[in-house]
This record gives sequence, C-alpha cells and structure tokens, in this order.
Amino acid sequence: MGFSGGGSNILKPHKHSSAVQDGSPLNMVNVTEASLNAGDVVYSDGNALQRLAIGLAGEVIKTNGAANAPEWGSAGATVLEASAALTGDFTTTSGVFTSVTGLQINVLNSAGGVVMVSATLTAERSSLGGTNYAFFNDGVQIPSSWTAFEMAQAGAKKNISIGTSLASDGSTIAVYVYTGGTLTVRGSAAGATSSINSIGVA
Repeated sequence: MGFSGGGSNILKPHKHSSAVQDGSPLNMVNVTEASLNAGDVVYSDGNALQRLAIGLAGEVIKTNGAANAPEWGSAGATVLEASAALTGDFTTTSGVFTSVTGLQINVLNSAGGVVMVSATLTAERSSLGGTNYAFFNDGVQIPSSWTAFEMAQAGAKKNISIGTSLASDGSTIAVYVYTGGTLTVRGSAAGATSSINSIGVA
C-alpha cells in the first residue's frame, strides 16, 4: 500500500513512531513502500530505521569499526577443512605403495588457496623391519611426504605422523603405505585413531 493522500479511503501521509495511536506496525512482507533501491538493507541505529545501500558484488555485511552499525566489506579469508578417519583395521603385505582404504580426502577447491595436510596412524607390523608412508595426490606420490619407520619389536604399535602442504585445487589426497612384512593400520574400531586432515585459508 502506498503512502498517499486524498480521498476518504486512501491512506494519508503518516509515520510510525513511539507516539500513541500513531499507526499500526509496519507490514514488511512485500507491502510497505519506502525510499529504497533494489537490494538496500534496513537496520536500526537504536532510535530510527536507517538505509544501507547495496554493496559491491562479492561483498558481505559485517560490523563497522565502531561496532555500532553494519557495513559492506570483503568476505576475508575462507577456512578450508576436510577430514576422514579409519573406522576399521587396514592390513597389507604389499612391497609397493598401496592406498589405505578410508584414509583419503578431497581438498576443497579455492583458487589461490593453500592447505596443510596431516595424517596420524596407529601402525603395527607382524615382524621387525621398516614401514613406509606417503601422501598421494590424485594417485601420484608427493615425494616430500615420504616417511619411513623401523619397527623395533614385532607386534608393537607405533604412532606415525606425516604432513605436507599443497594448493587447494580440489584434488584427492590419500595415505599410502608399504612394508616388507604384514602391516596393519589400526582403525577407531580397534581403539586407535588413524585419520587424515587438511586445513588452510583462501
């Protein structure tokens, strides 16, 4: 309904304030008209309604420096997170790198972003000898992540940590292992905590 004058059945110019009998509350659902442009936002300064003109493409509403009104500004950094945990044991006797089923994540895709990827494994080998761990990016080994550990006692559990950094390009990062004997990566179902995580900003 427009605010106009003239005629007995047409709403005359008026205002909505704290005065008694000064009109009913504003109906804000596609009824009330005001001096606004498409996309403008209305907020209160504590006394009266104020207009915040629409911002630029990609901007978000945030609190101003005085913390007393909204304003438009850049969105700032975007946190990029992903994680996966092993829910059951994974056992292999492979003498070449093989993927640990369940320990892979999809890095979020954000142009110009960088993420840190880490994995913590609870590993157990049936015999003495070395064990090897690495991240693979879309099936290709990340050489800098290759880590080797010697199992000094047969059947002993060892906590292994590996890490790397890479672009947030939407690729799939997976944990790969190989060993000269039987290697078991323990999952949470066995009371262990084997997981892969990534975090970064863009």
